[in-house]
Amino acid sequence: MKKVKFFSGSNGTTKELEDQINDFCMRYQVVDIQYQSFPVYIPYERAGKQPMIKNITAYSRVMVVYEIL
Repeated sequence: MKKVKFFSGSNGTTKELEDQINDFCMRYQVVDIQYQSFPVYIPYERAGKQPMIKNITAYSRVMVVYEIL
């Protein structure tokens, strides 16, 4: 039977995300892995001017399709 497991994290937790996925892959028969990353822009307001980007955080989502034997 095939199942899916989702993992997510931000650029501050990349190593933790990798470790979680690697640990999971060692325990199950992995069929497929899909990865998606997207930025989130954090603006700040400037009095009387256009808002500027204060910070950008990249978030990652990983879907692992695995099989239970």
